[in-house]
Amino acid sequence: MKLNIANELRSPGKAGECALRSQFDGFEFAGRRIEFAAPVTVKARYVYDGIGIDVRGSIETAFVSVCARCGEEFTEPFEANFSERFVKSAEDCRDDCYMFSTDVIDLSDMVIDNILLNMPIAGTCSEDCKGICGVCGINLNTGQCSCSNGG
Repeated sequence: MKLNIANELRSPGKAGECALRSQFDGFEFAGRRIEFAAPVTVKARYVYDGIGIDVRGSIETAFVSVCARCGEEFTEPFEANFSERFVKSAEDCRDDCYMFSTDVIDLSDMVIDNILLNMPIAGTCSEDCKGICGVCGINLNTGQCSCSNGG
């Protein structure tokens, strides 16, 4: 996911805007498979201040998830806001920063980092998901169990 900043590097203080869309490959993280069900869309405003570039905006996509209650696969929408800084030199980094060296910034690492920081630990297919019976294991969204649990 590339952002061309050539014009902004020639005009410090001038803000730019972008709307980028890219398909990301799935990956493993902390024992969990992250699989994208939709392209990732980034909408952002950015400005070069003579030292670095501040980028603020939003990330939207959807994941293929497994419900934490019933175990069924579902598409989970995702949206998060971000505010990040890109600098050419590590000496110019005040807090956490991303590095860039040309007039094109690769936003991919920043996007993945913000997704991982903001995605839920476990999602549910719906707010009213009934889950599974703790005794017989039937999905209570699709049927009613007749075990002693009375689910």
